[in-house]
Amino acid sequence: MRRPGRSRRHTLARLAAACLLLALAVPAAAHPHTMAPPVDLTLSVRGREVQGVLVVDKWQVATWAQPPGARVDLALDIPPEEIVRRLATRCEIMLDGTVMVPTVTKVTEPSKGAIEAMVPTLRVVLAFPAASVPREIRVQWKDFEGIFWEGKPEVALQVEAQGHVDTKQLSPAEPEFRWHQRPPPAFREPLPALPQPPSPVRLPLLALALGLLGALLPLLPPLRRTQGGRRWLPGLALLLAAVLLGRAGVGSLALGAPAGSGLQPTAAQARQVTTSLLTNIYRAFDAEGEKAIYDLLAASVDRRLLDSLYADVWESLVLREQGGAVCRVAEVRLDEGRVTLAPDGSAAFDVEQGWQVRGTVSHWGHSHERLTSLRARLSVRHDGAAWRLCAVQMLAHERIDEGKPVTLPAAGSGGR
Repeated sequence: MRRPGRSRRHTLARLAAACLLLALAVPAAAHPHTMAPPVDLTLSVRGREVQGVLVVDKWQVATWAQPPGARVDLALDIPPEEIVRRLATRCEIMLDGTVMVPTVTKVTEPSKGAIEAMVPTLRVVLAFPAASVPREIRVQWKDFEGIFWEGKPEVALQVEAQGHVDTKQLSPAEPEFRWHQRPPPAFREPLPALPQPPSPVRLPLLALALGLLGALLPLLPPLRRTQGGRRWLPGLALLLAAVLLGRAGVGSLALGAPAGSGLQPTAAQARQVTTSLLTNIYRAFDAEGEKAIYDLLAASVDRRLLDSLYADVWESLVLREQGGAVCRVAEVRLDEGRVTLAPDGSAAFDVEQGWQVRGTVSHWGHSHERLTSLRARLSVRHDGAAWRLCAVQMLAHERIDEGKPVTLPAAGSGGR
């Protein structure tokens, strides 16, 4: 699938998209560590699939399970099966009480060729053969020898599942972490069906005409004198044609305005539509892969905004896959929006909407929670297929850090 472009005409749209997504921004100074951990393990539960990503200093793996004084050559590649064997001497992972032996699906060396990289690192992707969705995950780090994170023997651990991210810094005093299955945040519960403008009534003129002719044909003089079943055959053929044309909509006349152009929602329905559209945009953070993200946004966003929103959401998720921060939206709360219905009676409206986003940024076995307050003027319309957000003008954007508001610049985008 082609990745959307970044032309100048999307500049304002991208600024507005950034305001929507910056709710999860977190200053690095808030983190208790300033350097990456020597061992960083992330487990992700996606249905029955459990994936692990181990970002580790290469010399750690090179020395694990080796006799004292053994020669270590960091230029050599470590075979995947050997990585699994050495990891097992340090870490034990159990799914529902069963010790798992992972398989290595990919090994990369991000630091290779980087002049500024002082310590070679490995990024190992692990797959765990789970038979069903795990109810409990137990992680135990068994040996901290040689592991020092800014002077402390610690391993960074993250478990992502069902919209939650749990973090832990494992240490000799607390070498174990247990994750238990729990319901996803309420923000991810299925939303009620959106009110849809009713389709216009269509009058099947051609089908009615053929049906009437088919009913009258056997009564006309030429066929009325015909004996047997041949008298009814032409009429039956016309009736059959009338049924087929009616089902196909051929020769139909639409009564009233086209779908979505003259049947506007009530103010209450407009607020429900707004809630669903904003919630769906933030749900894109749960998607895995470019197509899933793009499809989720396409269901809620007009084409003119889609590319810019897609690009920003995708980049935020790529950061996670590259070993960066894990961003999760825990809650989206909407205020009572002020709705202005379209004066021409069409299925469109503007709404001045305020909402709050509570998000968690998890990184290196540590989590930061942020509450952001936003206000924007949103333009929404029904395009004949679905309700879509077609313009965003940011009015206010405050990040609340420990009760102290931090006002961020507003931006606007697009038009209807």
